[in-house]
Amino acid sequence: MTALESKFVSVPLSMLFIAVFGAGLAIGIVAGVAAYSYGAGKAQDQARIERAANPIGGFCPPPLPPAR
Repeated sequence: MTALESKFVSVPLSMLFIAVFGAGLAIGIVAGVAAYSYGAGKAQDQARIERAANPIGGFCPPPLPPAR
């Protein structure tokens, strides 16, 4: 059976910062796009529900106020 030996890898600190910043930026972009599309989908669902509740609302003008 072979034993695993740990080896130290020398990475400059600036490269580590760039890698961490890049990963955070990528995660932030993915989360932002997902949140935007989720909100857009919810808004479309809400608009569809409102149109279904009042199917002729877009074709008829609003009612006039009662005459005095």
